[in-house]
Amino acid sequence: MQQSFRNICWLALLSLIAGCGGDQPALPELDTGPVIFVTLDATGAGFTNIAKGIRTPTGVTGGPVSVRGSNVRYDNATNRLLVDLSVTNNGNSAVANPVHLAVLELQPAGVSTIGGLIFEFPFANDDTQWTPGETSLPLTLSFAAAPGVVVNLTAEVRAGFTGPGGSLDNGEISGTVWLDEDFNGTRSGDEQAAVGILLELYDGAALPDSGGPLLQAVTDNAGDYRFADLAAGSYLVRVSPRPGLLITMESVLPIFLPVAGEGVGTVTDLDVGVVVSSGDAQFLAVAADAMVRSDSASRANDNHGADPFLGVGTDLIRSLLYFDLSSVTGPVISARLEMHVAHYITGSGQTYELVLNRVVESGDRTPWIEGNGSEVTPAPTGVVWVNEAEGVAWLGAGDGGDANNQTRPDFDPLVYASVNLVQTEHPAGDIIFWDITALVNGWLNGDYPNYGFYLRDVHLPTTSRQVWFGSRDGLLRQYTDPRVQPGPRLVLEVE
Repeated sequence: MQQSFRNICWLALLSLIAGCGGDQPALPELDTGPVIFVTLDATGAGFTNIAKGIRTPTGVTGGPVSVRGSNVRYDNATNRLLVDLSVTNNGNSAVANPVHLAVLELQPAGVSTIGGLIFEFPFANDDTQWTPGETSLPLTLSFAAAPGVVVNLTAEVRAGFTGPGGSLDNGEISGTVWLDEDFNGTRSGDEQAAVGILLELYDGAALPDSGGPLLQAVTDNAGDYRFADLAAGSYLVRVSPRPGLLITMESVLPIFLPVAGEGVGTVTDLDVGVVVSSGDAQFLAVAADAMVRSDSASRANDNHGADPFLGVGTDLIRSLLYFDLSSVTGPVISARLEMHVAHYITGSGQTYELVLNRVVESGDRTPWIEGNGSEVTPAPTGVVWVNEAEGVAWLGAGDGGDANNQTRPDFDPLVYASVNLVQTEHPAGDIIFWDITALVNGWLNGDYPNYGFYLRDVHLPTTSRQVWFGSRDGLLRQYTDPRVQPGPRLVLEVE
């Protein structure tokens, strides 16, 4: 990329930090979430940067340009930074519409890189020219960001890129849905296409339950689906939920369509594995899971809620799991918990006695919260390194107001299910089963509230050992670790 391109427009959003003391600059009004520091103009309304020029199909011309930002805020629910931008033509000549902001790079690595993404500015005057002195309507940018980083947004203003060879709405997302009979997230040669599965396309800045989809597609006889004529940008592809359908990878998949030349790129391999129930079986993917550990004073109550693995060992490293049973219809004849072995941390022939204990009411420690901590690198955006000295988030939970460290919830000492896991007999990839029919029926009958359960290792002697199982976050957050396995699921047989 030529240096002149990089200098066309440079925006600096300074220090996205959670909980900082000392002198602080004036702040815009914010929703609940981490504190955001930004450079402000004299009126406190936002920030302004002057770009040297406008990139057009014939070169750089028409400048200077003012890019103004306001209403900088952080969406705590989605870990996204939002800012409203507008652009003014300060030059003496008109250029052709449409006018775009082409985001080239976001730094540092802790923030999502969205190189090549193009946003189109709206204008009140919908003509073919961007004239001197004309200001666009606000354009809201939204991108993933983590607390505690400095964000440098490098971009350029573009105008007039339309017509043959310059289409900005010719992108495509496509893939195949297959019947993942072995529930391992990888299609084998004998696994068949899943026909008639409904998929939905959403804007990447929106949550799937915040409004209707942009587009819908149904898989054909080969299991293929396709979303066409898409603009550059971020999207979410969701397998539409329905009774008896379990997605073995993740039901919501983020995807990014970059600019390719003056057009838009394509993603043609967004494949999804599913299991379709037959007869009276129902499947549930785990709704929340987290590894919590207190195997040293410095690690007391560390929450690895965003880790791709669920660790268990020596009863000081436990995993919390929660299944949402609101969709279960009919009395349950059997309920089987299934978890994939991912990795053994220590030893070569050790034995684990893995038991399940129901989480009980524990004041402000229930419902427990799935934190955003992980020790596995490289970590996706929004995941925080688990600091061994300080612990990491239960994200706003109580325990004296310390959001980084919460005492773990209590549990019923009654063992509802147990399995002896022998390391030499169960390599990575094996599926381990627990019969939790009594526990599930107790929740469904209202005998006790559903706060989920602990998975613990109570084998004696308590020599150091740890086994990892696949968590829902491995596929959900698109970790690249080769040891990633599918997360836990519950297989129910109902009357």
